[in-house]
Amino acid sequence: MIVYDFDPNGIPDDYLRAIGRVMLCAAQAEDSVRTAIGVFLKIDNIETLALTNQLSGPLKDKILRAAAELNAASASMVDTLDDILDDINEAMVSRNAYAHRSLCRHPDTGEVLIWKEKVSGSIELELQAITLAEINAVGDKLLEASHRLTIFLQLCGGPKNREIALRDPLKRTKAARNERRSAHGDHY
Repeated sequence: MIVYDFDPNGIPDDYLRAIGRVMLCAAQAEDSVRTAIGVFLKIDNIETLALTNQLSGPLKDKILRAAAELNAASASMVDTLDDILDDINEAMVSRNAYAHRSLCRHPDTGEVLIWKEKVSGSIELELQAITLAEINAVGDKLLEASHRLTIFLQLCGGPKNREIALRDPLKRTKAARNERRSAHGDHY
């Protein structure tokens, strides 16, 4: 019987570094998608942040595709954007494996494996060997697609920076609202 080592401290540093890079590349890709939503909705960067901050990746993707279809200058621009988003989504599926699954090491060979489970009518369990090259390829694909999206957005006019100054954040409790109304009336 083989007892695999699932302690994260046992995973080699180069694997941990590669997985961390994948996560950072994914974050950059998500930020590029968020920026693209603002570009196609023709809103500034702060409005874009306020609108998209709590959205899931798949929802951002759907909103961006709809906004581009409504506001892109041509169908070829929509097709180009769809190609880029398809590449990002494909790489994000691979990224999710590293973000949501356990890694382990073979106790004798030191080989790094990923634990995969599939539950869809029946249960399938598998330990699959992974290489640094496979992990790095996911990061590379995310980074390349993110760069393509950034360049594409510049060709579309780029994101708009906020021109109106932000007010200080308001305390949003009912008590704070009542206090402001008492101090300043209805218009402040």
